[in-house]
Amino acid sequence: MCKTGCDDLFEKGYVVVSGGEVRKNNNRSSTPALDLVINKIVGNSVTNWCGSSSYYQHHEKKFKMK
Repeated sequence: MCKTGCDDLFEKGYVVVSGGEVRKNNNRSSTPALDLVINKIVGNSVTNWCGSSSYYQHHEKKFKMK
């Protein structure tokens, strides 16, 4: 089964949520094909940012985005 959904990309650290917006994690290497998928969701707004910001910030630190 193909696992290129936004949740899987988030869980594996290819993308993070920062300031309520999906961002690519440039510290994580990917392939050109995967970059095409990632680039389609980069910039999307995350509607539950306000209630879950601490979770997203922890995830961002886990993958050393900052």
